[in-house]
Amino acid sequence: MNQMNKEEILDGYEQFFQLFAVEEFIKFGLDKTITVDQKKAKQEWTALVNRIENKDDNLYIRNMGQKGNKNDTLKKMYEEVMGIPIKFDPNNNLKPTQRIEKLTGYKKKEKHIQLSGFACIWKH
Repeated sequence: MNQMNKEEILDGYEQFFQLFAVEEFIKFGLDKTITVDQKKAKQEWTALVNRIENKDDNLYIRNMGQKGNKNDTLKKMYEEVMGIPIKFDPNNNLKPTQRIEKLTGYKKKEKHIQLSGFACIWKH
């Protein structure tokens, strides 16, 4: 194990960018980012706005508070103040994942190696 002076402060970001130029890192990120076609995104946004305005009963939001302990308060606010019947995402990330998969054609792998800093790994 590496011995270090107790006064020495290690910065992981600083060490990372000593290995990779910032410009290369940004270019890689921009080149590899998977985006949704603008026309599809606009249609999806319009559909969401319509579902909200029509108080659709198929609207999902993420949990509020630690492990959803404030969901009752949030549900009451949506229903009583805005008149919108909401549901909570079953695992707090299912609905966004389904939407991204539908709009991009990419899906999460069933099995993957989780790398620190890379929470989602996608395949086509």
